[in-house]
Amino acid sequence: MTGWILGKVTPLFYPVAVMVCKIWTGIGAVTSLNARISGVREWFANNYTWVFSGAGVAIVASLVGLLRWKRKHESGSALAVSNTGSTLVASPMAGRDVIQTVHITGTTQSSAIDSEFSGTPTANEIRNQISALPIYQQLHARQSYDGLKIKWPAKLTNLHHMDSGRVGLSMRYGDEDWGATLYTELELARYPRLKTIYGGEPVVVTGTIAEVQSGIIWLDVRQLDFR
Repeated sequence: MTGWILGKVTPLFYPVAVMVCKIWTGIGAVTSLNARISGVREWFANNYTWVFSGAGVAIVASLVGLLRWKRKHESGSALAVSNTGSTLVASPMAGRDVIQTVHITGTTQSSAIDSEFSGTPTANEIRNQISALPIYQQLHARQSYDGLKIKWPAKLTNLHHMDSGRVGLSMRYGDEDWGATLYTELELARYPRLKTIYGGEPVVVTGTIAEVQSGIIWLDVRQLDFR
């Protein structure tokens, strides 16, 4: 009877025996596995009665749970991050045996300005479109450009002092002397280079059209770059 039970049960408990040997020797290489299995079979022949009792089942279940926990602990979670300009601390998408690659591109101030402000229509186009209209219609045409966000090349033509550390800056659109006239007021402390510039200095002006008067485009400047 004992031999029949061993013949039926041993194939079922062979993986458990291997697991027990691995636990004894560590998850590394199994030393003298056949000898250990033989020992386990002999032990099982002498103790098969209580193996099928509640205590035996509980021990086997505990061993299986221990092995599964150890494998899960060793596998862990992997998180690979490729980051530009930002830091990713953790991600809910990365889990067990999952490698998540996240590409984050930081947005600089200059790139945000480039996307928000436009070089068209040009100052010369605005001037020409308004001057081509009858005088009565020019007022409404000028007002239609109020609030337009622009980024234009220009060159400095004149500068005059104002109160409270401000300066008035006159410019011509583009690089030609006949470009549309632009005007703005700036804080000298923000642009100290204005103290040493010469007429004709090339710049890039980024801002909003405040008003279009006869022959002059007034600007609220957000940024002035020297070319």
